[in-house]
Amino acid sequence: MKKSEENLKENLKKGLINLYNLQRNIETIIKEEYADFRPIEENDRGKLMTIESFNLEVGRGTFICSDGFGLYATKNEKSDIYFSFDALFDPPSWATHIIWYNK
Repeated sequence: MKKSEENLKENLKKGLINLYNLQRNIETIIKEEYADFRPIEENDRGKLMTIESFNLEVGRGTFICSDGFGLYATKNEKSDIYFSFDALFDPPSWATHIIWYNK
């Protein structure tokens, strides 16, 4: 069992986590430890940007949830973890970029 899972179980036993926090903790564990990565190909139709640049564009209204979807990424690889507008400022620790796919 991974350390984050052990910590989650221990905090549940102690009653330190409510249902909302439980969901957030599970989402964090999934994003941090179970992401699958694939290289970003040159012909990939997604737009790769740093998280900071993406957040600025979201603030300007350039990207909205009905426009398409994003995947958390690094400079060279994309993950299978979808970006959520609900977690705009809570990316996985390994994520430096988002690759955005318009509809």
